[in-house]
Amino acid sequence: MPVFKVLEINTGLNFKSQWEEEASKSRPPLDPHCTYLEKIQALEILITGLRMGQKGARKIQKLRIVMASALNNIQRFFGKRTPEELVKKWRQEIRAQERAIQHQIHAITAEEAKVKKSIKQVAKKGDVSICKMLAKELIRSQRHKNRLYTSKAQLNSIVMQLQHQLATIKVAGTLQKSGEVMKLVNQLVKLPETSQAMQQMSMEMMKAGIMDEMITDTMEMMDDDELEEEADEEVNNILFQITNGLLGEAGPVGPSLEKAPAAKIDLGEESEEEGPELDIMQKRLEALKG
Repeated sequence: MPVFKVLEINTGLNFKSQWEEEASKSRPPLDPHCTYLEKIQALEILITGLRMGQKGARKIQKLRIVMASALNNIQRFFGKRTPEELVKKWRQEIRAQERAIQHQIHAITAEEAKVKKSIKQVAKKGDVSICKMLAKELIRSQRHKNRLYTSKAQLNSIVMQLQHQLATIKVAGTLQKSGEVMKLVNQLVKLPETSQAMQQMSMEMMKAGIMDEMITDTMEMMDDDELEEEADEEVNNILFQITNGLLGEAGPVGPSLEKAPAAKIDLGEESEEEGPELDIMQKRLEALKG
């Protein structure tokens, strides 16, 4: 229900006609696109005017309308956004980042399924070296996907913090500094998928007073020895599963990986694809991670 109608019902007075009358008298004229809050403030003055006399109320009202209009014109001239507009803009950008990350997660998951199939096909020939190579790429993509899931959760946390800022604006009138937002943005800057957007957003947030200048750390790199160990374990587990225990081991890395025979192992009529397809799989994973 319009605000004028609510006040008319509760007071029995025609506030809309008084508003239009005062707005037409004000110099400069009242901006037709004034905010809901400005209308409420003007109506409060009209109510006060009923108690102290319309003449005094009109003077106060004109002054407040002129000041509000001048402030809006100054902000528009310098291209400055209100705190509410900034928060809305950031939320839209973050949601777009979340959708892009989710799309990439789906793509990586689809490629992982193809690589797992290729590992099983090569493992039937007992070619452990190729299995190990593919397993390393699989582990890298899984780690990258886990980082994407973490980043998506961090983006959602920033949205929640911005929601809290909107509530704070109503009380304090300005955006408040948030250490949590600064921490989350600083972490997201390290991820290639969100780095550019987060750097731009961090500059806007620093100007708005939400956060201080960030300290950028280098991204943690994957340890080669750790990757080697996980790749061995991954190959062992896959070989164990598809050969019914003839190759590999279930669990930690064991000597069976190094002693795996190079001969083909007959496990059924499942089609075997090798050569160029394996290279394609590896290139796809590298492209997704890049």
